[in-house]
Amino acid sequence: MEAKLLCFNLAGTEKGEKLERIFTFLGYQVVHVGKENYGQTLERLIGLAEVEKSSATNGDISEEMLVIHASPEMDLDQALFLMKEEGVRVALKAMTTPNNLSWTAAELFKEISKEREMIQQMNANREGKKEE
Repeated sequence: MEAKLLCFNLAGTEKGEKLERIFTFLGYQVVHVGKENYGQTLERLIGLAEVEKSSATNGDISEEMLVIHASPEMDLDQALFLMKEEGVRVALKAMTTPNNLSWTAAELFKEISKEREMIQQMNANREGKKEE
């Protein structure tokens, strides 16, 4: 399996270039996904299925997002360490799984955005209890 990094809203940015250097060094193919492909499934975007021809974007991705497709033996910790060392922060990150390969990029964005909001709410509730 070829390791790939899907980048959203990072093309042509300094952060996007740093991510390309880091992940290419680690053996990943870096793909900057354009808005016209937000309605494609993750398996199509990483090359496991043929891309559908469609003019509809089927959703929006309004923030930077990374999707990492790698075999279990690849060292993701090293990638995250190098991102931290280079000062590259992307709030929304996900790994491909057998369960999410059939999701569109826009669906994944919605799901991990919801998860982030839930975590932020839980942290805020925890902080509020500490202050009492």
